[in-house]
Amino acid sequence: MHLPIRPFALLIMVSLLFVPLIRAQDNPLNDPDLKEMLKKAQEMQKQADDQTAPSPATKTSRRKNAKRKNCRPR
Repeated sequence: MHLPIRPFALLIMVSLLFVPLIRAQDNPLNDPDLKEMLKKAQEMQKQADDQTAPSPATKTSRRKNAKRKNCRPR
């Protein structure tokens, strides 16, 4: 088959024309919406860490647990 070249040439020319218009931002960290979303994500991470943080075991509770298990405390 012999396909005409004009449709392909037109497609290439149109794509070359619009590529600069749809390229990615140069520096996405300057985007104010992105900065706001990152701050919210950090706050959510801090809240999650606070909720899942284990309570520190005291020496007395370690000794009690060791006595229950008949082991030596650290």
